[in-house]
Amino acid sequence: MIELITIIICVVSIVIFKFAFQIQIKEIAKFKDKSNRELDEITKQLPDNKTICSEVLEKLGNQSNITIKQDGEAKDCLYMVFNNTILLGKFKADFIRIQTIAHECLHSIQNKVTLWFNYCFSTFYILYFIIISIATLLSKIANTNLQIIILVMLGLIQYAVRAYLENDAMTKAPYIAKEYLEEQHISQEQIVQLMDEYSHVNSVGIPFTNFQLLCKNVMKVMLYCLCVLV
Repeated sequence: MIELITIIICVVSIVIFKFAFQIQIKEIAKFKDKSNRELDEITKQLPDNKTICSEVLEKLGNQSNITIKQDGEAKDCLYMVFNNTILLGKFKADFIRIQTIAHECLHSIQNKVTLWFNYCFSTFYILYFIIISIATLLSKIANTNLQIIILVMLGLIQYAVRAYLENDAMTKAPYIAKEYLEEQHISQEQIVQLMDEYSHVNSVGIPFTNFQLLCKNVMKVMLYCLCVLV
């Protein structure tokens, strides 16, 4: 019974989160396929992604043995604390690359204790979820209600730390991107065009990122409850 109630609460929570963050699925779909030829032409005159990353890192005062890798097949860009590496994937729109690269560079200068905690705790959280789910399906766990409570608590901690890191980088990235563009002698009019578009992208992307992070953890609780019911 408690499992069904928990699933209902999770579903209601997702609906509430969607309303609170004003998530519009159609807008997200447009955002993912977003392209702007005029803005792409502006940023095409800039250096390649690896050079931009290196220059932004220098600007942030962080060149301490950090590795920059390019992978045209990778769908995302990310900073990996465990090997101090920034991975640059492919970009659907050229104009967005400046802000995205700035975002990952900002991750590289965040507090290393917090970054390592996020990495280790997130790994533990995923492994714990997998282990208790399998154990529950094999009827090896007696007190499943306790596991639901633990999953909720782990999810809250993981979300709090990850959201802090992501929001910090997302909110600062536009300013770093603007400073970089000014140093590249881009005209003020073109910079304004780019910053207006970055502002629009962030108005959609920041709430969606937080919504997505929350939903992933809520879904783990739901899936575990389904394992209990099986």
